[in-house]
Parts: sequence; structure tokens; C-alpha cells
Amino acid sequence: MEKLIRFISEGTLLDFPIWRFEPTVNRALGYAVAEGFFAQDKATYKLTLKGEEFVKQILDVPEIMAKEKNFLKNLGKKITEKFIQELSKRWEN
Repeated sequence: MEKLIRFISEGTLLDFPIWRFEPTVNRALGYAVAEGFFAQDKATYKLTLKGEEFVKQILDVPEIMAKEKNFLKNLGKKITEKFIQELSKRWEN
């Protein structure tokens, strides 16, 4: 996580592979779609109203996922679609 924070904050190139396809992420997304938390449209996922309500429940309890919530609070808005596209261009070159 520290390398990602440094990259986002300073633009320092990463010295490890950026993309790693993790099968558990695909499985989790599949479950989330099946439960109605996300809607899938081709290769994109969008949070549904049910998903938004679930996120609100998580955010309302400070002890749940405190480290992850702090990370996203500090850096989450900097990780945009444009940022990901730029990151992938750097990795391809």
C-alpha cells in the first residue's frame, strides 16, 4: 500500500507489476452482482441503491474496516478512471 500511496502522491514510478488478475476479486464481484449490490454492464460495475445502502451501513460503524476506510478517505478520490488509464500506459511502455 505504501508504494501506491507514494505513486499517487508523488508520481513515482512503481517497481512492481501493476496489474495482477486476482481470481478472488472476480468471484467477489460475481457474488456482489448476484446479491444486487452491483449492476454489471459489459466490463463495468456500478453500485446499485442496495449497494449504496450497504456501504452506508459500513461507513456508519467506525470499527468496521477502519484501515481501509482511512486509506480510501485519504487517497480514494485521486484514483480516477483517468488516473488508471495513465497508470496502465506507463506500465505498457
